[in-house]
Amino acid sequence: TQKILDASKAVIDNNVQRLVNQSPLLKKIPALSKTLVASNPVIQKSDVVPQLIQYYNIQHEEASVVEEISKLKEQGRNLNEVAIIYFKHAQSNNIIELLEKKEIPYNVKKKIDILNLTVIQQLLNIFSYLQEENHRPHSGEHCLFEMMHYRFFGISPRDIAKISAHCGRNYKLTWRTFLSDKEGLESLNLENLDSIISFESKLNEWISEVSNSTITVLFQKVLNQSQLLKFVLNSAERVWLLQVTTTFYDFIKSECEKQPLLSIRQFTEMIQQMREANISIAINKTVYEEN
Repeated sequence: TQKILDASKAVIDNNVQRLVNQSPLLKKIPALSKTLVASNPVIQKSDVVPQLIQYYNIQHEEASVVEEISKLKEQGRNLNEVAIIYFKHAQSNNIIELLEKKEIPYNVKKKIDILNLTVIQQLLNIFSYLQEENHRPHSGEHCLFEMMHYRFFGISPRDIAKISAHCGRNYKLTWRTFLSDKEGLESLNLENLDSIISFESKLNEWISEVSNSTITVLFQKVLNQSQLLKFVLNSAERVWLLQVTTTFYDFIKSECEKQPLLSIRQFTEMIQQMREANISIAINKTVYEEN
């Protein structure tokens, strides 16, 4: 509405660095103006006047805003016409928590860095392991315990515990060597021996692919053969997770187009540098809660 634009202008005009407040520029362009005019004929002449409310702190402000929305809900007002504009995206987390406690439906778009998401972190850990093992055998042993717990591999945590204990008692025995020893595995009476054998077979194939395939091909093989894609498709958040994995795959393709000979070592180092420099691979996620 025009009243909202006028109220906003009254605040913005205090910024002395704006072009319209620069005397030299006004001498050259006397008619320079930043006054906005409402154009929507439905609401431009609304009589609703903006209210300026001062709060003790941010927490007080958040609670008050949610309380006002709660009152509107009790009055039967259409909450689709209610919007909250906040200063920082991080502030939305507190507001969402309060809305959920009040059982108030909401819809919010958040920019998410996929490098901080579990599914991408798992893929990157697998890539790191493959790079280390391809560079120097058994140098990636420290990654295996965590990787075996990834749900899409279908390995029982009890089986992992038995293998860990066995390798711990035999300090000269490496995990990768023992995982390829079918007789040794059978002696542990594992719950799901086939999943362990399958896991070791896939790792062995992927390590070989590091020197024989591009990163894009390796990514596709890991995604499909690890059953991660099946896990994503069966997830309650499959639409979101598909968007995440597709975005990451597109990023890999983009980097390979820039550097056709990009190695997995260079790629993992690049990801590490991006993290250190706070460079993200961001996508928008719509978070909502219905009545």
